[in-house]
Formats: sequence, C-alpha cells, structure tokens
Amino acid sequence: MSSWIFMFLTCLSVPILVTCFGSYMKRGKPQERNWILGYRSTLSMKNHDTWIFAQRYCGLVFWRLGWILLLITITTMLLCINADKDTISKVSGIVATAQLFPLIFSIFLVEKRLNESFNKDGSRK
Repeated sequence: MSSWIFMFLTCLSVPILVTCFGSYMKRGKPQERNWILGYRSTLSMKNHDTWIFAQRYCGLVFWRLGWILLLITITTMLLCINADKDTISKVSGIVATAQLFPLIFSIFLVEKRLNESFNKDGSRK
C-alpha cells in the first residue's frame, strides 16, 4: 500500500502543478517578458500585448488541462489500489507518460490562437 500511495502522490504532482501554473498564468502573469518563466515563443515574445495574450491563453489551457488530468489520474490510480508493485509501477509509468501528451498539444493550441489573433510582426489582426 505504501508504494501505491507514493506513486499516487507522484502522479498527482503533474496535474496539480499544471493547474497551479495555469491559475497563475491566466491572470496575465508574469507581466514582463523574460526568458525564464511563462509561455515563451517567437510570437509571444514580440511585444507586451502578445506576451500577456499568450500567458492568459496558455494559463487557461493549463488550468483546464490540469483539472482534466487530475480526474483521469485519480480515476486510473484508484483502479490499481490493491494491485501488486509491478502493476502499480507500470500503471504509474503509463499515467506519467500520458500526462505529457496534452501538455505538448497545448503548445499547438496556444500558437494557433496567437497566429489567429496577431500578425507575424506582433500587431493585432
């Protein structure tokens, strides 16, 4: 049971962090463009308007994805609560790997929305 609890908490860390970052970013934070924190791409770094737009939209996507991933993770991990250690390890590995795909897909969503809203020079369409 202790290995299940450890893997459960480990798998929950990604959705919780994504939800927290999403909540922070959907308020348009960080306010200033930087190379450390926030959604950074060529278009999002063009000017302050593109930066804030990208932070808010990415934050909204992350916030929603975080809640969805949280529900899926809890449900999946509860299904193997009484399983042996090997099964718990395999399920946890699958869950952790599967959590990456929506996060990678979120890049395409944000870039698509940026390209729909802004020209290549960063001016609004």
